[in-house]
Amino acid sequence: GTNPAFTIEQFTVYIPEMAWFLATEKGVQMFNAYKPIADQKVYHIAWGPEWEYGMSLCIAHYIKLWAIGASQSDNGRDTTMTGLASLGQPRGMITSLSVGGVSKSYDYTNTVITKGADSAFWNRTDYGQLFYALLYVKTPFALGVAS
Repeated sequence: GTNPAFTIEQFTVYIPEMAWFLATEKGVQMFNAYKPIADQKVYHIAWGPEWEYGMSLCIAHYIKLWAIGASQSDNGRDTTMTGLASLGQPRGMITSLSVGGVSKSYDYTNTVITKGADSAFWNRTDYGQLFYALLYVKTPFALGVAS
């Protein structure tokens, strides 16, 4: 089946922290680039009332991955790209902290999903982790995911 239309306005309901970026020409370009990918992974018939949220998380994951690459290519010179790249970072529990030399250690064991072949791809952002957690509950009915 075909998914219903999905707009930037719907996306920003679920991912308001990216609204500023989607108000830019580059943001619209990235949304339009990744929406067809999400359409092939998030089927309305399988996701039902969570479809808009699933589409939003999937698109946000791809935008975040793009932002990481763009930020790295900018070598941190563009603070808006760096700021966008800092969104959606997977967060573990701080297990060690030093103040003098500023050192932190994180434990990701309770935040990273290890089930399924696609988990490494989706664990790269917290948007992806949320998407994959929802998808995993819907499997085998929502099987549109392939990295």
